[in-house]
Amino acid sequence: MFRTIQKPYKVNCKLYTTIITISLALIFVSCFINEESCVKEFFNGIGYGCFGSAVVALLIDIVNTKHNNQRANQLYDFMYNQLKADIMMYCNCWSVICAISYPQKGLEDEEHTWFEWFGLLLLNFKSCSRKRKDELIYFWRGELTYYADRISDDIDKIESVSIVAASEEIYDENMKKIIGNLKQTFKHFNISLYADRYLDSKSEEACDFIFKWLSAVNEDVKNNIEEWKDIAYYNNYKLGVDYMGMTSEKKILDAIYWTFINKQGKYE
Repeated sequence: MFRTIQKPYKVNCKLYTTIITISLALIFVSCFINEESCVKEFFNGIGYGCFGSAVVALLIDIVNTKHNNQRANQLYDFMYNQLKADIMMYCNCWSVICAISYPQKGLEDEEHTWFEWFGLLLLNFKSCSRKRKDELIYFWRGELTYYADRISDDIDKIESVSIVAASEEIYDENMKKIIGNLKQTFKHFNISLYADRYLDSKSEEACDFIFKWLSAVNEDVKNNIEEWKDIAYYNNYKLGVDYMGMTSEKKILDAIYWTFINKQGKYE
């Protein structure tokens, strides 16, 4: 599982290495000092004492750090997993909406990224009659508002515990920026869905305005997904027409490859 914040707690290896090195140096130097000298006894006492204490402290620190990281990962998953799942379902819904909106196009067997499905939706929408456009927009509102509201609720819940999360090192400036961008994006999303209420609902400009705004919002969604390491592969996952979401292990691995390994490649 990808996490933008992975193992936030670290063992201070530099500190322990320094102490152990100095301890071994004192022990080594004591080997060249006269056996009856009190300096030798002093060096040995300090050297062996520091070495033993440092090793014990290091082992304790390793165990504590492992425990703290496990706890942080659990809290991270608790905070963000629902949001990641809802963003995934939002991406998935575009394939279903597109196939239902244009049943005569035979799109059920096709596979595209979510942003490509949105492009197909826009392309076919332009050739529809005015009456059909009104029907489609009404249908899309119900579907898209559901997912946008869920994502907005997830973000509100994350922000409500942000102070506690920050203290556990799982809500840093990077995550704050990602969550803030998503919040603004989906806040504007719902406004765009009902834009024709502020325009002449019988005009072509109303439909064009909604789609231009949706295009801008989805471009933001795409960029936000790309910024979040955990879900960056969503943009390259080839979706079919179903409600199962991104569940194919092979497709996930392919998407991860094109997202993180072969960034300059083209996913065919």
